[in-house]
Amino acid sequence: TLMRLVFSGFILWYIWLLGIVSMILSFVFRLLNYDYFLNFFLLYTIFGAFLTLTAFFQTIYMEKATFSFTDFLKAVGVCFTESFFFRYVLSFVRATAFIGYKKRKHSWGSIKRTKNSV
Repeated sequence: TLMRLVFSGFILWYIWLLGIVSMILSFVFRLLNYDYFLNFFLLYTIFGAFLTLTAFFQTIYMEKATFSFTDFLKAVGVCFTESFFFRYVLSFVRATAFIGYKKRKHSWGSIKRTKNSV
């Protein structure tokens, strides 16, 4: 629905930004408990990877597909990479796209055609 799109697209970005700013301020004023921060981050990463693995294996089960043990290890590696690294890269891209949207919203740029050699 439209309200869900507005909520997830605009309001949640500000909540994410507020969390980042509070983390930076707590680091500057030495209010950050590093052991708690590291444990909480690792718990969050493991939980996110667990949720991704659960959705992945549910899809595998529903499609009655088979896979090898190396495929299982690849899936676990990809889930931890997504939860530990890729999620933050996407948040950064989403934030920079949102910030730069207003100044470029009425321009398309130029398209140059090139010949593909097959």
